[in-house]
Amino acid sequence: MMNVTIRRAVLGDERVLAELNAVVHDLHLKNNPAYFKPTVGEDVVAWFRGLLEQPPVQIWIAEVDSVAVGYACVFLRERPETPFCHARRWLEIDQMGVCPDWRRRGVARALVRAVLQAAGDAGIREVELSSWVFNRDAQVAFQRLGFTPKVVRFGWASPGD
Repeated sequence: MMNVTIRRAVLGDERVLAELNAVVHDLHLKNNPAYFKPTVGEDVVAWFRGLLEQPPVQIWIAEVDSVAVGYACVFLRERPETPFCHARRWLEIDQMGVCPDWRRRGVARALVRAVLQAAGDAGIREVELSSWVFNRDAQVAFQRLGFTPKVVRFGWASPGD
């Protein structure tokens, strides 16, 4: 059995995160080029650097034998009470990716455990994530990890000229 190590990302990890992100972004770009655009490597590195400088953002890196094989990028979300809904505070897994050669080997499970532990340590009872409808593999993986669908979001776009 392989040993997956999960650690918090720190400044200096932004290049590794950009490389890990490319796997997920390439899938999104391939399946929805009208929404997603090709990235510039240095822009993605700078974006991750900016996230790492924000305390409410938490990013974990999964490693096997000191090689980065996956990551999870998590945002703290808060919504005030309204006449319709209670106030909410939750963690949102905004991005999660595992290198294809390392899928179905416990990497995503280890990342999710780290996120759930952090939520519990902060007294946060809810963790959410989302997936584009074309990413069926992610949806199956998320359900296996204990997540259940909550909302179905529909979209409409005006036909182009």
